[in-house]
Amino acid sequence: MAIEIFSKFSQEVYCSCCPTKERVFGDLKKMRLKKQPHSDYIDYFLKMLSESNLIPDIEDLEEAKSDKKSEEYRKLGNKYFLSHDPHDYVEALKEYNKSACFALSTEHKSTAISNRSAVLFKMEMFPECIESIRLAREFSLPERLKDKLEHREQMCREKLRNEPPEDVLVPMIDLPVNEKIPYIAKCLALRENKKFGRHIIAEEEIPAGTIIALDKPYCQVIVNSHKYIRCTTCLLQVPHLLIPCDTCTQAMFCSMACKEKALKEFHAIECAVSGSLLKLFRPEYLLASRMVVCAYQAFPDTQTMQGALKKMEKEKKTIFNFDCSQELSPEEKYTPIHTLVTNENNHDENYLLPNYVMSCLIFNVFKKGSTIFRQRYLTTREDENFLKNIIFRHCMISFHNANLLSCMTVNSSGPGPGPEDEYGNRISSFTSLINHSCCSNTRCFPIGTSYGMVTIKKIAAGEQIFNTFGIFYTSMELKMRQDEALQVYGFQCKCLACTRNFSMYNDLPEPANLPPFKADLFRNMSPSSQKDKFQKVVEYIRKYGHHYPTKQLVEAESEFVYSFRSMYKDYSLYWRVHMSTKGSLSFVVSQYNKWTPFVVGKP
Repeated sequence: MAIEIFSKFSQEVYCSCCPTKERVFGDLKKMRLKKQPHSDYIDYFLKMLSESNLIPDIEDLEEAKSDKKSEEYRKLGNKYFLSHDPHDYVEALKEYNKSACFALSTEHKSTAISNRSAVLFKMEMFPECIESIRLAREFSLPERLKDKLEHREQMCREKLRNEPPEDVLVPMIDLPVNEKIPYIAKCLALRENKKFGRHIIAEEEIPAGTIIALDKPYCQVIVNSHKYIRCTTCLLQVPHLLIPCDTCTQAMFCSMACKEKALKEFHAIECAVSGSLLKLFRPEYLLASRMVVCAYQAFPDTQTMQGALKKMEKEKKTIFNFDCSQELSPEEKYTPIHTLVTNENNHDENYLLPNYVMSCLIFNVFKKGSTIFRQRYLTTREDENFLKNIIFRHCMISFHNANLLSCMTVNSSGPGPGPEDEYGNRISSFTSLINHSCCSNTRCFPIGTSYGMVTIKKIAAGEQIFNTFGIFYTSMELKMRQDEALQVYGFQCKCLACTRNFSMYNDLPEPANLPPFKADLFRNMSPSSQKDKFQKVVEYIRKYGHHYPTKQLVEAESEFVYSFRSMYKDYSLYWRVHMSTKGSLSFVVSQYNKWTPFVVGKP
């Protein structure tokens, strides 16, 4: 839905601007030469979009709670529930959670959550099933459903009685930690020069396979397709724990703590426009709008905020200027975010145009749709111009500093993981200081509510820490990489792979004296088993890494990534269902041949 709306809207905007493209670019260049504020650009496009009737109606994009719709979504969930395709169980979970989110009455809400527990049982997620049953009872469960849930809970406990304890690995930084920034290694230091700007180096040698950071986000957003299986606040994939927002139909939370945190930091403002935000904007713009809300919430009023931002832009503090072992104030948390690079001077009008257009739409959403935001922060024309400038700045910050969040999912065409399942976007004051390399020496992945950074190559003392922005030399030729880095991120890549022009994967050397690293992707998926495989591939990379780049080492790095992510269960529900169906579901199927999902009014 969101993609369709965004694509349709983008196409309409493009068609509207095409006849006057030269004039538009000419006007933008004139404003740029005059160094006009971004608010002037946004006013320019607001006028253009308004004249072309391209400003979306916020009311049309919002959906109110409705027991009728709740029942429709629950019935759709029932259809998925009765499917013979295990992947449809995940779709059933989404529909039951959507039903709970749309429910007005406690009966519809508790029935949807009861049905959710039925799917979880079918998926052999027995602890999760018990948790969902507990929540169903908390929402005034009707008498007629109590015996069924009691029986289901007993069946879960019977299954768990003979099950070994769940295999869970707790991530830890493998080196002494920074006393003031306790989520990064002590040996990581900030440097700044003309060539790389602000960047991070290692002050001592770090071997491959070392976790050097478990970063926490400043803020993060969920994408539309995952809002009914992940928590809006922490983004954990916990569909069995989700409880709906009391007011809107777009947000669900895994606990009262996450619900209260959301209301305090962003959801009180976003609640009334949550549908518009999720349906209109890509993750980068969703994150920009969230940063704007969090920034405003950090200050008592707009006047105070304006003065504070001027000070931030002058001082240019980073996270290394703060003692994060103590609780930071909202203003302190925001300070290193505000001064992240925007690279707007490195981009032409063709790149900036969509950012101005989307800034217009974000401004319109908050002004027209959020009464709280309008009454609190938009009382004068000056306030409106200030907001426009802030929105554009954060759009640029988001595109140049954010981290896309994704997990492994099923490959329908063969063994191994398939395309990444993208579920959110995040930004932090530490990870944003890490520069790009097409052959990076670290990789970053979500681990629970943290963002783990692990070394994939040996890093020498004094060497810069690099991550990848999704541009890899193994799959893209040099010119394509250079063009993408310049056009998308506004810099010319001078990494090792680019300066030495490494061959793409198919043309890499494959020395006969270098043994391959082989692993069976679909052997035991338990975290401890994957940890064993991870340790073996780390040993291989440490032993033969000096031969890089070769086909064998690139393949070993792929295994490194796969096993590391599997250790910490960085995979989708579809993946989990796929792996469970490799075994036997006969017990579950035998029980569910005689069970049906609950329906309001059905005995």
